[in-house]
Amino acid sequence: MSAFDGNRDGYLDAAEIADANEVRFTDVNRDGALNFNEFARVENPNKFAMYDTNRDGLVDTPEYARGELNTEHRYGF
Repeated sequence: MSAFDGNRDGYLDAAEIADANEVRFTDVNRDGALNFNEFARVENPNKFAMYDTNRDGLVDTPEYARGELNTEHRYGF
């Protein structure tokens, strides 16, 4: 199951696919996580600390998926 399948129905809906694509196209160095500069290309940089839940300076795929689910998907922005 994909980290982006926020509702855990086994399928990615349009919003979940868009989130997965954001990470894929924004991860310039292809290390599997977004650093601050990569993150700032698609999200408000002020949200970085909220998404980086383990405080390692990177937003990995599960962190990004949870961040999107808890912000944009929940509140529609």
